[in-house]
Amino acid sequence: MLATAAAATPARAQLLFGVGGGAALPVGSLSDGYNAGYNALATLGVRVPAFPLGFRADAMFDQLPLKASTGFSGNTQIFSLTGNVVLMIPGPHFVSPYLIGGAGYYNDHYRVTVSGGSVAAGGSTTNNNFGVNGGGGIKFGVSTFSVFAEARYHYVFNGDAHYQFVPVTVGVMF
Repeated sequence: MLATAAAATPARAQLLFGVGGGAALPVGSLSDGYNAGYNALATLGVRVPAFPLGFRADAMFDQLPLKASTGFSGNTQIFSLTGNVVLMIPGPHFVSPYLIGGAGYYNDHYRVTVSGGSVAAGGSTTNNNFGVNGGGGIKFGVSTFSVFAEARYHYVFNGDAHYQFVPVTVGVMF
């Protein structure tokens, strides 16, 4: 009888907060001029423990330094705000693989500095664009505290010069 009462109790949605960081890897034409950099992530998620789908809103910062072979110094900084769907894949207790994908706003800021002899110059430009992302990860822990590792492919629509990058992030959710 107690088991029947517990099964009839509706599961409550959980609000999760997370932070993380790691490497940001340029892909495609972006890798022609930029080296691997770093990323930082803040995330807010909602999920019902008995249901495999959840939702996450992510704020991410990625910075990629210019390659020395370009003859310039500088970097690109990418700020993004994305909404994502998370599909939890059944796995062993305390280990949960997942797929994640979504879309959002990307703001990229390019800063370049040229110096040589007694001449120095610099400049920057900023763009606002729409982009999509998708990838996967693995979560270790319980619903109230866990450690996660994920990699996501981001494709940003920037006129004719689309760019792609892959942040590899490790973090905590609580």
